[in-house]
Amino acid sequence: MKYEFYDRDEANGMILLRYNNVEIMFKQLMEIEFNSDRKRHTVFIEDNNNVIIYMKGADNIIIDRLSKEENYDIINNYKLILEKWSNYGLRTLV
Repeated sequence: MKYEFYDRDEANGMILLRYNNVEIMFKQLMEIEFNSDRKRHTVFIEDNNNVIIYMKGADNIIIDRLSKEENYDIINNYKLILEKWSNYGLRTLV
């Protein structure tokens, strides 16, 4: 699954994303910009009367906010990948 921010229509509160090279338009409800205290950036969008939250930021901050019980295998897999990348000296975001 690959979502990519493509464009924004601020006058109408819409954002355009690409998903596997298909353009999709969503209504942006709210945005909380990155800051050094939160260490993450959050965008709330509406899609078919559902609110969806997209967040990116420091790996330790995002992983701490995931449900450990439901995502145990996924979290452990990400931790292994992130550790490998950090051993190469790469900065990581999730």
